[in-house]
Amino acid sequence: MFKIYMEIFLYFQKVNLTKKLELGLKLVDSNYLVHLKLSYICINLNYQNMKKLTYIFGFLLLFATGVTAQNFDGHNIDVGVGIGLGSPYTYGSVGIPPIFAQVDFGVWDKVSVGGTVGYATSKFGYTSYNWRYSYLLFGVRGNYHWGKHIPSLPKSLDLYAGLNGGFYIVNANYDGFTGVYNDGVSNSPYFGGQVGARWFFKDNIAALAEVGAGIAYLKIGIDFRLK
Repeated sequence: MFKIYMEIFLYFQKVNLTKKLELGLKLVDSNYLVHLKLSYICINLNYQNMKKLTYIFGFLLLFATGVTAQNFDGHNIDVGVGIGLGSPYTYGSVGIPPIFAQVDFGVWDKVSVGGTVGYATSKFGYTSYNWRYSYLLFGVRGNYHWGKHIPSLPKSLDLYAGLNGGFYIVNANYDGFTGVYNDGVSNSPYFGGQVGARWFFKDNIAALAEVGAGIAYLKIGIDFRLK
């Protein structure tokens, strides 16, 4: 029985689906038909999984081979977009998770300044009524690119830390027995710091991660270096 399986397996690698079925019917009698079908399914699944792994590996290899040495030089323009995790401002259950966009302009050898905007929504209530909240954040930011003090770091890694501040607008709407109406708008200032990193996996394109004050405690996304 094992010998039959091995012959089927080796030959199945060289023929298409139609030939696989025809060969199976010829090599085994009716007593082994169920076993043959199970063997074919396992082989086909393994083939599909290998195809997926090949595509994934090729995708990663494409990015890896395109890595170009990048580092902050005081003249860069970096534009980042992404999503946040753990917003300090949202109340109730999350609707639209925190999203953000930011830009940093190099103004000196190790210093950049820029701005950021963020947005999120949430809701709080019960089955028959809810309060729906939207949060819009505007801020300015400045960063010191301290990674340049560590010569052993890869040039594709940009490490920075800094301060940011601004204000956020909270808009509340009530949805209940009496209909939908605006329940007020409030503005509040915020101030804090951030620590972040950019890893350039392609020329002028980087993975972005940042923790600190803003629309979320943790922000991840992609960064485009325009200059």
